[in-house]
Amino acid sequence: MTQLEGIAFTVVYCAIASFVILKVLDIVMGLRVDEEIERDGLDLALHGETIQ
Repeated sequence: MTQLEGIAFTVVYCAIASFVILKVLDIVMGLRVDEEIERDGLDLALHGETIQ
């Protein structure tokens, strides 16, 4: 039973820590690209690559 409690605590802790880290990143720099860049394609906008 002790191992199950440890596993549960670890899962909850990781979920909360991940949420906090992602929320801070979203506030600081955003997690998504602009809608226009997404529409044009990330390969072209971020790397300058095109499909031949």
